[in-house]
Amino acid sequence: MLEFFENISLSEIRLVRFIESRLHCGLMQRQLGVDDMFWSKGMFSILDLDPQIDKPSFSLLQSLQHPEDRVSFERANANIEAAKPLSRRYRIIRRDGTMRVIHQYIEMLFSSSGKPDRSLGLILDVTDQAALENREKLLEERFLAVTRGTDLILNVLRPDGYVTGVAVGDVTHDEELNRRLGYLWQELIHPEDKEETLAVFQQAVTEKKCVAREHRIMQRNGAYRWRRSTWSPVLDDQHNLREFMSISEDIEKEKVLPVHDHSSSRITGAQIRAARALVRWSVQSLSSSSCVSPSTIRRFEEYDGPTEGNSESLRSIREALEKAGVEFIFPQVGNPGVRLA
Repeated sequence: MLEFFENISLSEIRLVRFIESRLHCGLMQRQLGVDDMFWSKGMFSILDLDPQIDKPSFSLLQSLQHPEDRVSFERANANIEAAKPLSRRYRIIRRDGTMRVIHQYIEMLFSSSGKPDRSLGLILDVTDQAALENREKLLEERFLAVTRGTDLILNVLRPDGYVTGVAVGDVTHDEELNRRLGYLWQELIHPEDKEETLAVFQQAVTEKKCVAREHRIMQRNGAYRWRRSTWSPVLDDQHNLREFMSISEDIEKEKVLPVHDHSSSRITGAQIRAARALVRWSVQSLSSSSCVSPSTIRRFEEYDGPTEGNSESLRSIREALEKAGVEFIFPQVGNPGVRLA
């Protein structure tokens, strides 16, 4: 240490002041049972006090602390007597009304008899760090609020596919984290879906774009369920890829739709409208393919629910749309729908 001081040609005092000014820290010392303290210049700076006017003391430091964070004089002395290093965070309210967050470290110094007789403390102004931690906590709470009461699972992934965080809206968060952390999530994908799913994710990495993929995922009981995963890239200011946010939603009811008699289910007007949109057909196009008049098709489409009218015309409309690639679905739960087969 002495060689270090000699090499940089700085006194210990100048070195301490340099460190304090750059790291926003300060030093303090107090004898056991004594209110008066010794403060470095950094202490006065952090507390916004004047060393020519303000006399360092435990009571002065305590008066600046937020009422909810104060430690009594008796407890502080007991801490010294216990001779255990201490670390705690508290808020101070400076005389100009501003509030700062302080992290304090205390070490005990011993007398020649081996008993603790004074404390040496270091304080750091961690206001900016605390604000960042609060923002991160708020962001995490927002993620959990999105998933709470739903079957959504949010994952945070590195560009190489390593999961660094999981937000799930139930009490099984730790269990789900253990299942998905790192590259484990890839092992949960059904073997028949795994290769293409990982290829889709790699496409998102290469092109830095949002992609989605439907695949089966192993549940905690070993069974598989269909889920839709969407990977959205997070970019920095230079448009470099930082990470991905993944949203996984359960689509089992969409993929597995048990019905008593699919073919005999009566299609709805909403399904006809949606089916035309999927295949980009006009009413006239559907009329030409189904041999049903445009006026009849328009009348059917006026109903959101089950259509009324000639069942033979409805069958012709359905067959024409199914030949074009539309699948009519009738889940036991929820409204009828359509999708491209």
